[in-house]
Amino acid sequence: MFKSIRFRNFKSLKDYTVSLRTMNVLVGPNNAGKSTILDAFRAMAAAHRYASRRVQSPISVDGNISQ
Repeated sequence: MFKSIRFRNFKSLKDYTVSLRTMNVLVGPNNAGKSTILDAFRAMAAAHRYASRRVQSPISVDGNISQ
């Protein structure tokens, strides 16, 4: 289990560390960064899912490319 996660230069979080416990609740006023923290977790989860896939060719082009 992660004990903390450090965010650097992610949206409005220039250098911010979140301490994690078994259960975590984000509380704060509007524009405090709660949604930004959730967005960062979503981005990490998406990157992990992408890195976990065993894809022969991660990029494919359908159709023609012309000038």
